[in-house]
Formats: sequence, structure tokens, C-alpha cells
Amino acid sequence: MLIKFSVARCWKGSVEEEVFLYTGVSRWPGGYRRIAGEDFGFKVGEQYLVYAFGENEHLVTTECERTTKLEKAAEDLKELGEGRLPEKRKTKVSLVTSPPNKALQLTAR
Repeated sequence: MLIKFSVARCWKGSVEEEVFLYTGVSRWPGGYRRIAGEDFGFKVGEQYLVYAFGENEHLVTTECERTTKLEKAAEDLKELGEGRLPEKRKTKVSLVTSPPNKALQLTAR
């Protein structure tokens, strides 16, 4: 499933104000991928701390990550620290350019 998010804060990589996130993606031998339904039940207007990985236009999160509603993420936020604001929207879409397990504070749109 593909979900559009507004990014409030980020901790790793180069992240823009809006990102698209795939959920429930399983990778199998031979390059086969299975995309399941919503792992987290994301709801419009809710805020989440999302641990995402992947390449520029293909951010992914799975049920194995620490993704949770922001109200339940106090311990993680304390460990992560202040974070920083996302980059302003560019003409060309460039979602993330850093290694796996980027922590993002996101609001479902």
C-alpha cells in the first residue's frame, strides 16, 4: 500500500516535506516482492514516528520496524533527540538518500 505523508521532523538522510511510503512489503528470493495490506492502520490526520528504509522514491516500512503513533513514541523520541526540519519541496521528487532505518515523524495525508 502506498501512503502520502507530511514530514514534521527527520533524523537521517535528506527528506522533503512530503514523502510516499510503502507498507507491508516482503522481499523473497529471486527478487519477488509481496505487498500486504496496512500493517499499521495509518489514519489521516494522525501523527506517527515512522522508521523507514529504502531508496529515493521507494521508502518502505514493515511490521518489524518500530513505527508507532507519535503519542506512544516518547522513549524513541528521547533517544533520537531534536531531529531537524525536512527540506523544502523541490521540483524533482527526491525522497530519501540515506541508509536504512531513517526515523521520521510523519502525519498521514
